[in-house]
This record gives sequence, structure tokens and C-alpha cells, in this order.
Amino acid sequence: VATLLNIIDAPGAYEGDAQSATDNGVSALGKIIRYVTDPTIDKKPLIKKWISKLPLRMDVEESLINMRFLVEEIQKNNSLVIGEQGENLAQIAIACATAIGTESAPQQLAKDMITILDKIKQSVPPKTMESVWSALPHLEKTKLERIIEHNS
Repeated sequence: VATLLNIIDAPGAYEGDAQSATDNGVSALGKIIRYVTDPTIDKKPLIKKWISKLPLRMDVEESLINMRFLVEEIQKNNSLVIGEQGENLAQIAIACATAIGTESAPQQLAKDMITILDKIKQSVPPKTMESVWSALPHLEKTKLERIIEHNS
């Protein structure tokens, strides 16, 4: 796992031909999170890293698989994915906002993401929501404001 993390965080990981390999590494990390049940593996930092790399940039098919997995885990209210006290919510919001409107989020998945974003907005304490909102890059924040406004 350490080697995989080094590969996806390497300088130049998202340049040229390395982008596809990086996407495959991130997808492999998602599969480790999903399928490996070894209790000695601390999945918390792996999940945080995985979410921060979503959606994938080059491999649309793997991006779709990973975004579906993310949405399923949030729908299950998986506390490891959401994070203690919602610590992963900002990255989840960024991943969803970035994916919506792309091939990484076909219509039904995009609807599920919008529902998740709306639930995040309604269910977390205002202070947590403020920190989520302040962590969003301007482009994603603007996109989310339009999505939330359109679906309100």
C-alpha cells in the first residue's frame, strides 16, 4: 500500500502518460478499501487519500466505478468514509461537484450525488458546513451553489 501511495502522490503523477497509471493506482486504492478486510490495515488515511484523488481524470470507466462506490458508502452512512465529525465532507463535496456534469457521473449517479450534497447541507451543524464550504475551491463552490439552488 505504501508503494501505491507513493506512486499516486509522485511529482508528475498527473502529467502526460502518467495520468492513466495514476488513475489506475487510485482505483486500486479504492478496491483495497472496498475488498480487503485485514483488521491490521488502518483504512482511515487510505480513505482520506482516495477521496482526495476523486474523480479520476483519464479513466472514465474506473472513475465511474469509484464514484459509484463513494456514493454507495455515503448512502450507507459509512463513518469511515464520511470521517469523524464529517472531516471528509469537504473532499466529498469537491469530488461530487467535479464529477457532476461529466462522464464520471451519468444522470442517475449525478442525482444521487446531488441528494447527498443536499443531505450534507441539511444535516451537518452550521459550523461544520461553513468549514466544508470554505474548503471548496471557487469553481466547485460556484458549481455547487448553482446545483443546490436549481434543486431547492
